[in-house]
Amino acid sequence: MDKAIPLPQKNISTVRILTVVLPLWFGHFMVDSFTGIWPIYKTMANLDLVKAGLIVSIGSLIGNSLQIFFGILGDKGWSRFLICFGVLMAGSVSMISYIDTSNYWLMGIVVLATYIGSSSFHPVATGTSGTVSTKNNGIIVALFLSGGFVGYAFSQLLFTQIYEYTDGHTAIMYLFPVITAFLLAKFAPIPEKKTNSLNQIWNETKPLRKPLFLLFFTMVMSASIHASLIFLLPDLLTSMASTTWMIMGGGHLVYVMGGCSGLAPAGILADKFGPRQVMLAGLFASGGLLITLVMMNSGNPVFIIPNLLLLGASTSTCSVVGVAYGSKMFPNQAGTICGLLMGCVWCLAGLSISIFSWLADPKSGGKVPDAISWMTLLVILGLILCYFLPRAKDIHSPLIED
Repeated sequence: MDKAIPLPQKNISTVRILTVVLPLWFGHFMVDSFTGIWPIYKTMANLDLVKAGLIVSIGSLIGNSLQIFFGILGDKGWSRFLICFGVLMAGSVSMISYIDTSNYWLMGIVVLATYIGSSSFHPVATGTSGTVSTKNNGIIVALFLSGGFVGYAFSQLLFTQIYEYTDGHTAIMYLFPVITAFLLAKFAPIPEKKTNSLNQIWNETKPLRKPLFLLFFTMVMSASIHASLIFLLPDLLTSMASTTWMIMGGGHLVYVMGGCSGLAPAGILADKFGPRQVMLAGLFASGGLLITLVMMNSGNPVFIIPNLLLLGASTSTCSVVGVAYGSKMFPNQAGTICGLLMGCVWCLAGLSISIFSWLADPKSGGKVPDAISWMTLLVILGLILCYFLPRAKDIHSPLIED
């Protein structure tokens, strides 16, 4: 194992961006572009909605629950290996088109492998991106996060286009993670090893466990809406008789890019008005936009696109602001807190997909618009939890830096 070398405390250079940040950006792009494939493939293959939802729920539960474990390994010096392993494993779903659509077990294994790859990559790569530069940390992390948003946004369009032009031979897509993993193996830096024990972390988090609990479950409500909506969006657009382009990934692209466009404004507003207020506004807007979406009588993109853009921006608010708020509450355990507020939140959020896919399944007497209407219940629960979350300036603890 290579020896960890602290990076110099200086501004980021152009060379550093090209040799370190760019490979990490492409790694994030690759991982998230593969994790977005299953929702559209299940529609293309006309799979059973409940079984397809169960697959993604189990994959998300197992995969995301490993994020903290992978984060600990990364802190012990395995970061470069885990980043490359994550990219290669995430690409497993490129083989999904070769599996008999009646074999849900094998498809489930492939989806699970993709989630494990994603969980191996995300906590370690996020921490690694933060070590590239001290003075430009915020800019670098924001740049790294944008790679995931862009990859996830284009995932369904890329897959459907490659599927069409190669007549279903999507294995060619696996060349991309192989090339990216090679670049990451060569250029990814190795962060300093952390020595904080689990007992030390547990003791230091005691004064702020209540607000952390409220923050965690507020983010679970928001992430559940986000994950379930992405899973059901192709089916919703189909039921609305929208255009083929929108159904086959265009709607997904618009929704996720809306979330990407909301990153910077959410951060700026949180710094000015406080994270609690911004999360409350994001949840409230999500509820109104969900109701508006299901009440539309037409699948005309002219009406749907503005709604999906705004809905993407509002549902991403809690995720972005919440992680930053948690890191501020616990500056000495930012990596562990990020694993909790990313991995564990998405682990529980994945379970909601099974519930909403059952509510949407025609075989159970359900309808997709009705299932999405039920998501407003999560909005209400999120608003209640967030309301009792203390404002950042009202939390007094030596763990919070002024």
